[in-house]
Amino acid sequence: MKSYGMILVILIWGAGTIGIGFAQTKPVSSSYSAHSSGLAGKFNSNIHAVNLQLRQQMRQVRMDVKLGKLTQAQAKDVWERLKSVRVQELQFFKQNGQHEVTADQKNQLNQILAQTAQSI
Repeated sequence: MKSYGMILVILIWGAGTIGIGFAQTKPVSSSYSAHSSGLAGKFNSNIHAVNLQLRQQMRQVRMDVKLGKLTQAQAKDVWERLKSVRVQELQFFKQNGQHEVTADQKNQLNQILAQTAQSI
């Protein structure tokens, strides 16, 4: 009878410690945020906006090829234009020295991306 009581105590104690362990975990959103780590400004930057648009167009080209809306030759032409935008973006990025592109540079890149979007 003593052994059953001891097993019961161990099981209750084990379940209690596991429950406490789960209760002490923090949700990811409260332990890490872009604002607290200094990344909030990077998500609102000029270069981030250009990269979002560039990635969206790359996804669109892939989808259009998959759906048959673009031929491989057309897709290759669009990819070359998108690649040139990325090269230009990197050149602007290095010229500035602040790991950012200026508003004028962003506008230039957006104009090229707008022209490219029309051909997709």
